[in-house]
Order: sequence, then C-alpha cells, then structure tokens
Amino acid sequence: MLPPLPEASRELILAPVMQQTGWPGGLILMTFLLALLLYIFRAFNRTDDLYGRVLGYGIIAFLGIRFAWNTAMIFGLLPVAGIGLPFVSYGPSFLALDFCLVALALNITARQSGRALIPDGGGNDPI
Repeated sequence: MLPPLPEASRELILAPVMQQTGWPGGLILMTFLLALLLYIFRAFNRTDDLYGRVLGYGIIAFLGIRFAWNTAMIFGLLPVAGIGLPFVSYGPSFLALDFCLVALALNITARQSGRALIPDGGGNDPI
C-alpha cells in the first residue's frame, strides 16, 4: 500500500480521488468541473451587458486556470504550487471565494433575464 500524499486534502486532492476511484472517478470529477465552466461561459455569451460579460469571463478564467494548473500538477506537467482544485480542495478561503464567484455569476445572469436577487437601487427610491 502506498503512503498517503502530503497536502492531499488541499492542493493534490485529485490524486487521492483517482487513487480511490480510478480513472472513471477522476474523469467524472473533471467532467463536472468543465461542465460548470462551460455552463457559466454559455450564460455570459448571452449577456448583453459588456461589464457583466467581462466580469464573467474573468470568473471563468480564474476558475479555469486553477482547474488546469491543478490538473497539470497532478500529472507532473507543472510544479506543485499552492493552487487547489476549485470546489473540491479543502481550504476555507478559496472554497468561500469559489462559491462567492458562482453567486456573482448567477446574479449577473439573473439581472440579464430580469430575475435579479438584488434589485437595482439607484438611491432615488422613496422612503
């Protein structure tokens, strides 16, 4: 039996997942993350607001680069750095940031369709 990996719950979470579930488990996890990124990308392509679209592409780039870097670290293509897999790696700060970014993306797309969670308040509303 192989010894456990150091920092397996943080940066290298994909390796123990693939060790326990094999290639199918790792590919399912990577497929879910890629599907989420593709869904957000398609939602922002339909947005008419330029600021929202650019912000959305920034969210996709931030999550996508972290996903690609972490996957390349696991396969030995890039050096091991303190970059965790989005939504999976243990760490309260990045996990909270991931969920805040998805909430921001949902709110931007909801504003476009008229179902905003936080309505626009211009400060001119009567009291």
